[in-house]
Amino acid sequence: MKAVVRYDSSGVLVIQRLSLGDSPLPVASPDGMALLNAFLEHDRNSIVFAVPSEQVTFLERAVERAERKLLAQSLPFSVEERLAEDVDQLHFAHRWLSEERIAVSVIRKSVLEEFQQEPAIAALSQWIPDVLLLPSDPGQWVIVVEQNRCLARLSDSQAFVCHPNLLDTFLTSSLAESSPAGVSIYLDQQVEMPSMSTALPVAPLVRKGSWTDAVLMGEGVLDSLNIRQGTFVAQLPWFEWWTQWRWVAACVLGALVLQGTVTYADLTLAQAQNLDLRRAIEMTYREVSPQGALVDPEKQLERQLRALRGDGQRTGFIELLSRTGAVLNGVDRTQIVTINYSDRNEQLGLTVTVADFESVEKIRSELVKAQLTVDIENSTQSGDGVRARLRVGR
Repeated sequence: MKAVVRYDSSGVLVIQRLSLGDSPLPVASPDGMALLNAFLEHDRNSIVFAVPSEQVTFLERAVERAERKLLAQSLPFSVEERLAEDVDQLHFAHRWLSEERIAVSVIRKSVLEEFQQEPAIAALSQWIPDVLLLPSDPGQWVIVVEQNRCLARLSDSQAFVCHPNLLDTFLTSSLAESSPAGVSIYLDQQVEMPSMSTALPVAPLVRKGSWTDAVLMGEGVLDSLNIRQGTFVAQLPWFEWWTQWRWVAACVLGALVLQGTVTYADLTLAQAQNLDLRRAIEMTYREVSPQGALVDPEKQLERQLRALRGDGQRTGFIELLSRTGAVLNGVDRTQIVTINYSDRNEQLGLTVTVADFESVEKIRSELVKAQLTVDIENSTQSGDGVRARLRVGR
C-alpha cells in the first residue's frame, strides 16, 4: 500500500501518499486529482480507500467445514442476533483467519451506495476500514487518539472506534477478552492523553503521531479485510479489461463462430424433425377427435389428455412432493416447517430443520441425484440444529 483516499476530520475527501513528509491533498484539487490519476493508471492495486470505521461493525465467528459452500447465504443469518438492524439492509464481507474462523465486517448498503457516488472512491478496488489499516502484530494493541475519536486495533479481527471520553470503557471491555503484551498509543496534534482508570497489564508507549504515522509503522502491509465483495465488488474499467482479456475474448469469439456454424446445421435438421413430429401429432389427434377444427394440434391434444387424467397441476405437485419427500425421509432428523407450491414455476418451496450443515448438503446432492433442481436460499444455525430454505423443481 502506497497511498490512501480518506475523509479528514473536516469531512473533506483527501488523498495522501504514505511516505514521511507527504501531506494530504484534497481530491478535488488539481494536484490531488493528478496524484489519484497517476495511481489509477500505473499502480491501481497500491491505493486504498480508508472506510470510516464508525460505519462498520466488526465480528468474528467459527465456520464448520460443511458450511463453507453456503457461507455467502448463511453468514447474514448466522450473526443476525448480534446485530441491531435488518440483515437485508446490511452488507457482509469476510476474511479467513484460519481454516475454521473468519473475520466479518458489516456495513449498511446505503452507506456503500453513497461511496459509489463519489468517482474517486468508486474507482478504487480496495475499501478497507481505516482502523484495520493500523499495524497488527500478535499481542500488540495500537491506539490512535484524534480530536473527536479513538481508533484501536487489538488483533487481526478485533478493533473498535469510539469517542475519547469512552476509551476507558472500551478498554475495560476489551481486557475482559484478551490481555496485550504491548500497547502503543499515538496522540494526534494538539490532543492530550485521555484520562484512563483502567489498569493496563503493561505500560503503554505513548508518542506524538497521527493515524498516518501509525499506518507507516506497519510499513504499508496490506492484509486486511476488503469490503468490496459480492454485489459491491469493483468493476474493472473497459480499457483495462480489454487489455487483460482481449486474447481470451478473441478465442471465445472464434469458438462462438464455429459453434454457430454447427448450430445452424443442427437447427436445419431439427426443423425437419419438428415438421415430421407435428404431422404425427396431427394424425394422433384426428384418431382421438376426428371432428372439429384443427388449429393448434399440440395444445388441443394436451387438453384432451388433461381432461382424461384430471388436473395436471395437481399431478405435478403430487409427483414433485413425492420425489422430494423420499429424499427428505432418507436424512435423519429432518423436519418440514413450511411448504408451498408455485403453479407458474412448478417449484416446491420448503423450510426444513436438520441436524447440521452436512445434512443440508446431503439433501441437496440427493435431490440432484433424483434429477431435481434445487436452490438453497439460506441456511443458518438454529438452536441445536440448522434451519434451511429450499426451492425444488423438476
